[in-house]
Amino acid sequence: MSPCSTFADQNGSNCECMDPFDLSKNGTGGLNLEMCTGLNHYDYFSGSEVSFAISFLILFLAIPITIGVMLLMSRAREKQMAQETRRSPKRKSATDTTFSAVEWAGKETGERGVTIELVPDRKKIMVHSAAGNKLLRMIDLRKQPRIVVLEAQDRQLTTLGVKVDGETDLKFRTVHAYEQVAECDLGHILEFENGAERREAKTKLERFLQSIRVERTEQMVTTSSIYHDANTYDDRKKILTKFFKAVTMQVFKDKPLRGEGLGDLDAETMERIRSTQLTRTEFAESMGLQPNSMFVRNMFLLVDRSRDGFVSFEEFMSMFVTLASGTAKEKARMLFDMYDIRKQGRLTRKDFDKMIRSMLDLADASVDNEQRVEQLIQGMFQQAGLTDKSVMTFDDFCKIFASEEHGEILQNATLGLAVGGQAISKAPTQGGTPGKNSMRARRQTVVKRYQENNKRKPRDVAARNRQSRVTVKAEKIEYPATPTALRIQTLIRYVENNRLQIFWVTLYTLVLFGIFIERAYYYSVEREEGGLRRLAGYGVSITRGAASAQMFAYASLVVTMSRNTLTFFRETFLHRFIPFDSFHAMHKYVAFWGLLFTVMHVIGHGINLYHIATQASSDLNCYFREYFRATHVLASFHYWAWTTMTGLTGIILTLIIIVMYVFAIEYSRRHVFQAFWTTHMLYIPLYFFLTLHGAARMVQDPLWGYFFIGPVIIYVLDKLVSISRSKIEISVKQAVLLPSGVTQLVFKKPLNFEYKSGQWVRIACLKLASGEYHPFTLTSAPHEETLSLHIRAVGPWTNNIRRVYDQSLHPDRPLPKLYLDGPFGEGHQDWYRFPVSVLVGGGIGVTPFASILKDLVFKSKLKIKFPCQKVYFLWVTRTQKSFEWLTDIIREVEANDVRQLVDVHIFITQFQQKFDLRTTMMYICERHFQRIEGQSLFTGLRATTHFGRPKFNEFLFSLQFEHPEAKEVGVFSCGPPPMTLNVDRSCTSLNRLDGPTYHHHFENF
Repeated sequence: MSPCSTFADQNGSNCECMDPFDLSKNGTGGLNLEMCTGLNHYDYFSGSEVSFAISFLILFLAIPITIGVMLLMSRAREKQMAQETRRSPKRKSATDTTFSAVEWAGKETGERGVTIELVPDRKKIMVHSAAGNKLLRMIDLRKQPRIVVLEAQDRQLTTLGVKVDGETDLKFRTVHAYEQVAECDLGHILEFENGAERREAKTKLERFLQSIRVERTEQMVTTSSIYHDANTYDDRKKILTKFFKAVTMQVFKDKPLRGEGLGDLDAETMERIRSTQLTRTEFAESMGLQPNSMFVRNMFLLVDRSRDGFVSFEEFMSMFVTLASGTAKEKARMLFDMYDIRKQGRLTRKDFDKMIRSMLDLADASVDNEQRVEQLIQGMFQQAGLTDKSVMTFDDFCKIFASEEHGEILQNATLGLAVGGQAISKAPTQGGTPGKNSMRARRQTVVKRYQENNKRKPRDVAARNRQSRVTVKAEKIEYPATPTALRIQTLIRYVENNRLQIFWVTLYTLVLFGIFIERAYYYSVEREEGGLRRLAGYGVSITRGAASAQMFAYASLVVTMSRNTLTFFRETFLHRFIPFDSFHAMHKYVAFWGLLFTVMHVIGHGINLYHIATQASSDLNCYFREYFRATHVLASFHYWAWTTMTGLTGIILTLIIIVMYVFAIEYSRRHVFQAFWTTHMLYIPLYFFLTLHGAARMVQDPLWGYFFIGPVIIYVLDKLVSISRSKIEISVKQAVLLPSGVTQLVFKKPLNFEYKSGQWVRIACLKLASGEYHPFTLTSAPHEETLSLHIRAVGPWTNNIRRVYDQSLHPDRPLPKLYLDGPFGEGHQDWYRFPVSVLVGGGIGVTPFASILKDLVFKSKLKIKFPCQKVYFLWVTRTQKSFEWLTDIIREVEANDVRQLVDVHIFITQFQQKFDLRTTMMYICERHFQRIEGQSLFTGLRATTHFGRPKFNEFLFSLQFEHPEAKEVGVFSCGPPPMTLNVDRSCTSLNRLDGPTYHHHFENF
């Protein structure tokens, strides 16, 4: 068929069409045609791959880069502080037998400043703290024929080691080896000012060894080997833990202890433990005492029957059996033999005096007044009927310490040894049945002044104080016997102590999740006709839900930052329903959810932008109603991420959040607080870009304003209040370094500064960092012309405060000025409105009462008439040594309390927690002295000292008999939640009975 016939029409007209081109294999008919290609598809994401990868790579790398910068800043800060420490003359001056250094005791313990003392007369090497006031270790060389001195062949020749059989290795180095050793992270290390001091220390050591005739063997080793082969303090501590476990297994094999896991010691480990010998230092640490204590010395000599300078497994267990299951007389015999050094069967007054003074050296109990000790000894001799005698037999000794009054207490006393970090909880009695020791015994101290005079009515206030019928009792709480029961009880107590916090956290979390679910549902179902969900999938629902949730979280953060507002509401009745003191923890909790939803939002938008970048502009104009792009060219990923306001502000916000959160972690706050504080100021651009981020109306109308307007108004007003007072430079008039690391600062009171007793302020030291504020409770009273703070050195900043205001280090420099912000807090101002008020302070919560006590005594001295006729102050503390400054304030209060308004009771719980052989003796001594002299042996106060925790229920109940005319009693507690909760429960239970109404006001610290 011809071509024309193919296209011929039905009318038969002539064909005028052209012949088709010759598309044969050999020709193209003279035409230039495009070569044919195979089938493929078009990639709409083409051109966006690189920008997509780079954008997210930048965001991911920002995290490790920020962490690296933070770590570098931390190390630079540590080196700077180390250099300042080395430049400051803090160490004791070196002598022919002493030198200072820094010892490295292992990975867990780390570094510690020490002073090495060589004692030729006693053939001992004493390792003291840097200040020289605490003995850390004692190496006894009396039984050692030789020692090994290891010299490291490092570049600076700075590392030196001393190996002694049976002792933990001692190693020290100079400053120049600091970085090298930090990399090895092993060994005990002593830092010197320079390399020459290492040679000087070695020379002193050599002279010392020659003088005591101990051979010395020197070995040259590598630096790595001297640390690798070291028997460090931490290594030895692990062995000793097993040692004490093995002892308790032998003694209590039929009475397993609570949760100690004592059955996991195999035969090989037991054999190794049996060959372990305790040094005097380790023996002292097992009792929690100083190795140079006379009590430890005498006990060690008594137990060391072999006289080889060590206590073997069998010797230690023999002593332990006596203390665990012995009778009162057996334990009294042990004590008697300890101080009967000449083994004559009697104690002289001098021996008895040494025993009492050695007891006073225990558990931070010290007596500065020699007269009180003499009075105590005289009273004890009178009780034993030895007034005219100069010696005391064992029977006389038992009349005091194993009498009917104290015999049961002594029988229940153990040595207070720690097994795996916990004290022993059970001990069999003499008859073989389980008894109770310090951790189980329910012991109480009853103070009833003139209890027999109940019927006699006092004539005046002073007489009433002398004839008080108030009952004060101290007890020990019974603990669960099994680990499971203990965990359950811990959980129950946690819920009880934090019930308000749990309620509000739960409510906030439910609201947060509700916002997320509502937005996710809205874009999944109710806005599906808009097409965006169909285009990008359920990633749109996730990102929109996360966006609203994070808006709610970041807006809530502003409320938790409004300190003045929180303080205002804290002083109202709302503090009973809202835990305003927990807003700092709430700030962290809300920030966590803000970060979590931010991560979800960023990842979700990474997926969404991939889908959006593949769509034509005409289609996107329909999806985004407020968006128009007049071109047919596909918009790339970098267009959406880097050129639109929503995308660019999103990237900026992500980077800001990364920086803020990295520098907000605990490590950063502890080591580079100034960097944390500075980066936290990025909250201003954070909220600015959050406002811009949604202003483009890309997907929806902005919702950020609904969340943010209310909180930001509160915060701005709150900040204006703070700005009006926070930048006042305050001159420090006096800085006093008190014991236990406490620094007292006395500074000028601003003219417009008004506060109530018990309130707190924030201060910033200009010498350290003008923007680094820390909160402290005022210890001055409102009537005083100056303000005062007592700051205990427990962290980097507080330690630096002590160093900065140490005038012995900087005698010619004026005291650095402060910035002051405040006051904040409630202040317990209603104490004077009740006929009887009870103030209860525990732990750090006792600090506000320093101001309150001075205030109420001042008002009573002015003879101002107010309803309050009696104030009881109950001070609960682990040891009064931590708050010696408060003891001084109480002494001042007692001296100025002319109306006998205040009655103080001190409860020392450390004695109760360590109610062992040594603290039992102190308990008995304290009871004797209080009965004889009417004041505390330890504090010298008229305040009664108790051992244990107060029984609030019985104390508060007894007030109605002492003050029958009082219809209301005000109870003000400040301290840890468990204590305030116990007080609250006691008040609630007593309010159900007939009698006075107990009004409880509390603050948790």
